[in-house]
Amino acid sequence: MSLSWMANQLSVRRNGLGLEVSRYNPRPPGVMQKGGAAKDVLAFLQSNPNRYFTFNQLLTGTGRTYQAVSWACIFLRSMGHVDCSNDDGRNPRYLRYRLNTKDTNE
Repeated sequence: MSLSWMANQLSVRRNGLGLEVSRYNPRPPGVMQKGGAAKDVLAFLQSNPNRYFTFNQLLTGTGRTYQAVSWACIFLRSMGHVDCSNDDGRNPRYLRYRLNTKDTNE
């Protein structure tokens, strides 16, 4: 029995019997995970939807790490759940975040 024969037998069995293995991704892109930082940040922003929060306020309000809140903000912005604007008087990289009011009215 050679290795190529074994590989051939496996592919014949799999394709011949219709045993296609469906792959399961427990963390599909674009889906908020239960207990994830994105849900915590979104819940914190929903507590006062018309107010802008700085990044540090999101950190202290959620109790999450810097990296978790940073990725949550990026994810929520890409999904359109969060609006952001420049923090006046600071470097343009400093942003203020609030809940997207268009998203909640629909």
